[in-house]
Amino acid sequence: MKHSFNIYENAELLKKQLTENITEEEELKAEQLLSQHPALKENIEELYKKGGLEKAFQNQIRFSSKEAYRHFIRKTQKTSATAKCCRRNLYRWWYSAAAVILIITGICTFEILQSESKKAPIILAPGVQKGMLELTDGRKIGIEKQEVSIIEGDIQVDYKQGVLSYTPAKQQPVNQQAEEETETSEYNKFVIPRGGENTVVLSDGTTVRLNSDSKLIYPIRFKGKRRMVILEGEGFFEVKQDKEHPFIVRTQYGDITVLGTAFNVNAYSENDACYTTLVRGKVRVSTPMDESQELEPGEQGILQLNKIEKRTVHVEDYTGWVHGIFSFHEETLENIMSTLKRWYDIEIIFEDPSLSQLTYTGTVKRYENINSFLDAFEMTGDLSYKISNRKVHIFKGE
Repeated sequence: MKHSFNIYENAELLKKQLTENITEEEELKAEQLLSQHPALKENIEELYKKGGLEKAFQNQIRFSSKEAYRHFIRKTQKTSATAKCCRRNLYRWWYSAAAVILIITGICTFEILQSESKKAPIILAPGVQKGMLELTDGRKIGIEKQEVSIIEGDIQVDYKQGVLSYTPAKQQPVNQQAEEETETSEYNKFVIPRGGENTVVLSDGTTVRLNSDSKLIYPIRFKGKRRMVILEGEGFFEVKQDKEHPFIVRTQYGDITVLGTAFNVNAYSENDACYTTLVRGKVRVSTPMDESQELEPGEQGILQLNKIEKRTVHVEDYTGWVHGIFSFHEETLENIMSTLKRWYDIEIIFEDPSLSQLTYTGTVKRYENINSFLDAFEMTGDLSYKISNRKVHIFKGE
């Protein structure tokens, strides 16, 4: 339910009542206002008991309600710079009541309204660069802020400035033909937890940006006639071109084969398909049943176990995360929150299931606290939220 509430006119009315400078008609309106909003009446009575109103009005007899309201808005209005799609409905009852209380006391501070809870809001920070590197000998190395430098076989493995890299420490074997005939190799596994991301540069020069809750399995050195890696989760690939050795991304739904290109693969196990979005170059997506489709830039292949669909998409909706933004176009709140829960390592609870099917279009920054993100949605008036530990409860807006 949305409330119609003219903030500064009602504030002026209440001010007249409190200063006993009011007509009979205005007195009636003031009483009706307070009877319609018991919480406001309760707050005013509490201030009366504590002598707060008398003290506040000692130096506020010439107080301008309209100017105070403007000051209040300047102090408390949240900008929507991070949300092109959202705007706050300033006349929702909660804000209206807040403005009235602030105006009639002549104190433009938000703290007076924290009567229900004086606890600081729970702030949930975005993900960071972190991961777990599993070596061929079973060792596990936490990859976060510290630098790493080790040798695996003839490969130098380094981690610094947010990038895990594999560099051949010596030249290819003389018997290159034998090397080409076998694909047997030693594999590493790079596991990115929820609330994390990281980048790996493979031994052939291919760069893979891994999103949260993802895993990449890859050889420390590519051998044989093809370069194959296994992905669970989401990764953005910039493949080093090598026409003689096709690059293959294997997922539980099928394969993506490329020569040299940039593309995004979303293959989370909770999905019912793998989504391959091509930025540049050309790729071929294939099912285990050998059905295949080629993609052009701007197209997305939806790969399932027994079929492939192809469609044209807004590429930034699927690759924006690489550039520090979340972009979505007519996307359901359920799908948006699925992305958020991995990045912020949280649980999402829809207190009203119908909210999950609301659709939104817009762009917000990926590296802000989740509170800024949720505030942007709250500005629409469709919903409100509450954070408890690492659980975000989504309620229907009033």
